[in-house]
Amino acid sequence: MKKSSHMSSGQENESPIQLVGPFEKEELQRAVERDPSFEPFNMSRLKRSAEYIFNSPFINSSKHSKLIEENYNGLNVERHGAANLARDLQLLTEYMSATSSMVKSMTEDRTDRILFMGEGPGRTSIAAIELAKKLGYKEVVFNDLIERHVASIRKKVRSVYGNPDKDKTYNGLKITYHSGDILNYSDDFGQFDAIFAMWFVTAEIADFSSIEALQKKRKQLYKKIHLLLSKQGLFVEDVPYSEGVGTFYYLVRLKTFSVLQEMNLLNKNKDGEEVFENSQIIITDYSDTQTSGFPYQVRYAPTNGTRRSQMNSFEELDVSITTQPIGLSGNYSSFLDATSDKKISKLFRNTEIQDLAKSMGLFEDKFVISANKNHPRTKQKKTIIWRKKHHINEI
Repeated sequence: MKKSSHMSSGQENESPIQLVGPFEKEELQRAVERDPSFEPFNMSRLKRSAEYIFNSPFINSSKHSKLIEENYNGLNVERHGAANLARDLQLLTEYMSATSSMVKSMTEDRTDRILFMGEGPGRTSIAAIELAKKLGYKEVVFNDLIERHVASIRKKVRSVYGNPDKDKTYNGLKITYHSGDILNYSDDFGQFDAIFAMWFVTAEIADFSSIEALQKKRKQLYKKIHLLLSKQGLFVEDVPYSEGVGTFYYLVRLKTFSVLQEMNLLNKNKDGEEVFENSQIIITDYSDTQTSGFPYQVRYAPTNGTRRSQMNSFEELDVSITTQPIGLSGNYSSFLDATSDKKISKLFRNTEIQDLAKSMGLFEDKFVISANKNHPRTKQKKTIIWRKKHHINEI
């Protein structure tokens, strides 16, 4: 029997693809319906969070830093991230060592300065100091938007090295502290051979008041980082891995899109063209564990194509995906004792860099419950090394 002219071989039973924004309709629906008993996946809870966020006075650019500060008010960051500490220290060691080696191989014209942007209360600051010393840096700079976080880093450094409140050198390594929005820092802040923005720092630097404001803020962010890097400087960031189909951040991103699409938010630009920036956003709710402040977090987690277009003044050198543990397997007090700042300092000072990964692995075996990377509640993050492009006429 002759096939009708509008059918080609193998296509008789195919249905046309139906899209909702950038997502295939069935894929989106399955994500929306996934695991509603798990609180971060509950659509009613996500909708409530979105309403709080987008109706809050913090959402415009001038007050967004206040939203971030309130996100961390009452949240015990060190306890919240305890299970990730060993993995984070392992990544820190790997990427500090790799970037130092790359820069040294490319140029002798170095600043020997390293910046930790959005360092928080200093979970990894002592390890960073010891690594910086081993790798030959002359200055390490800790920045955070929130003043009390910077004060916490100072306290940690004093407890281990006996530094006074003012900046001081530790065995030839200058330790400097800066609070406030790094986008507002002047040119005399100087340049760095490496800038690290770990634990989703860049995902929080956004303006969600409009699509145009969001795109402008992202451009400002990466332009500032480009200016702060030395000639062959490298930028390391980690971001929520929201492209791992079926895993936590992927599902939350699709669920968030569904909520924001229903609210008609961040889906069209000022000219009425469909842009769907709402497909790059993740909303989370910590109201059950956060004792005060504003527990509803909104992060910008663009997929590969969007991120690369925003960073057209950079080229990607390396990327890795890390699966985050489920939690601690033992007593939290025992964990705190094993990870005291003085013990971390001693371990990193007395252990060769190439042996630290093994030490962190042994620590994980003792204290941490590993996750199945294919489970829908499994969180993953992506760590990227970016290099400046040169001869850019316009950034």
